[in-house]
Amino acid sequence: MEEKYIRWKPSPIITDDYLVETIIYRPEETIVILSIIEPEKKLIKLNFKDSVVLHRVCDEGVRQDLYKILENTFHERNHIKYGGRYLVENSKLVKWLVKESGCLDGSELKHFILMGDDDIFDVVSHSDPDIEVVK
Repeated sequence: MEEKYIRWKPSPIITDDYLVETIIYRPEETIVILSIIEPEKKLIKLNFKDSVVLHRVCDEGVRQDLYKILENTFHERNHIKYGGRYLVENSKLVKWLVKESGCLDGSELKHFILMGDDDIFDVVSHSDPDIEVVK
């Protein structure tokens, strides 16, 4: 079974205009700050509390296969313009993680992709993040 990419729209307050601004890693949580500049700067915090088992940040230049997959799936080139947030079903990354761990259950894990201007951030988590408007 192949990976399936779904646009991730977890809340009506997160529109396609929001981009990943900051990522904060702590042992007890992983926080992603999304920002929008116009018409006024707004920030939204995605808080993955105690549930992240893997996070990965890559320069967008090394993820060309991902861009090709997204272009073929959604028939568009500018994924940032459309929010750059995806949920991956049947994730190869989750399968690899389960194999490496020897103890994780892949059916309990979710693979999120968040795209910024220059980086692509993968999060594998047991649950959806808490969402909060911070400004």
